[in-house]
Amino acid sequence: MTQTPTTAHAGLLPGQSPDPDSILEVPVEPREPYDGFAKDWIAHQLVGCGSVTINAPFQPEKLYIDVLHVPTSPPPNPLLAQMVAVAQRAVLFEPFQKITRHRLRDCVSKCTSYNALISDKKDEDAQPLAAMWVISAFDSRVKGDFNFEPDARWDAWGKQAFFKTGDGTNLYFVCLSRLHATPDTLPLRLLGRGATLRDALDEATTHGTMDPKLKQLVRFWGLRGKKTPSQWSQEMTAHVYKIVEEIRQELRDEGRQEGRAAPLVRALGRKLGAPLSEQEREVVLGRLAQVDDDTLADLIADVLGGRVQPVVHFLGLQRAVP
Repeated sequence: MTQTPTTAHAGLLPGQSPDPDSILEVPVEPREPYDGFAKDWIAHQLVGCGSVTINAPFQPEKLYIDVLHVPTSPPPNPLLAQMVAVAQRAVLFEPFQKITRHRLRDCVSKCTSYNALISDKKDEDAQPLAAMWVISAFDSRVKGDFNFEPDARWDAWGKQAFFKTGDGTNLYFVCLSRLHATPDTLPLRLLGRGATLRDALDEATTHGTMDPKLKQLVRFWGLRGKKTPSQWSQEMTAHVYKIVEEIRQELRDEGRQEGRAAPLVRALGRKLGAPLSEQEREVVLGRLAQVDDDTLADLIADVLGGRVQPVVHFLGLQRAVP
């Protein structure tokens, strides 16, 4: 999906994808290898937990947010869940391999402008509705130019690794090199550099629960030191987009299958007196993947007509029919 998101859909924030629990990438100028990897990586940590837009545009400044997330549920990773929880409506992510004063100043401007755009202008005391996370290796010289203060609430994941501006901007900074080496911090440490990245890559490529395609992606990312800059840029771009597109296609296929089953799932939940559990939904999706659309239509008609027991039996559900 490549169309530019608009605010024509009721209730959407500027730049937000109109498809919930999806990733929408807005085409911009060609991306550097790190830039492309970082945005895709963050987006895939959040998919299924709300809408995610890469390169989200918003007016009137014609600015772009690297990753815009409008959450509907917390991510499974505890650290990312806490990071998302700091915002009332939207979370903005800006990853950098190296932070500079100019880049940080741009982030402050984006965060301030976006909050001004979505806030109630009549309430001058209203709290910011969006929060921004700047993710990078930290540079103390940059810190001195901005009103950042260590945020001790996050010390369990890294001593003085998290900072917040004290001026009400609602901008946060995470210093990747100061994060503790734990499974919770691994997704962020893979955005680091030097020893931080090398250690994270070692963990990621041996991590038993990581999706094989993502494991392949981060393994390839670790080969960058063995390539010339030109070789690396060309091969990394082609390889990353190939793998990420495969992942996105799988997610689209899963979404289509869930959408196809949704009317039957809803009807069954109403007739059985309670929504289907996650495990029951998986059973139904697996069974319906084997039937054609005509059979699915017959099943829906049976449920709506009160013939629930045969359908429950056909789907393999262990549920008593009232």
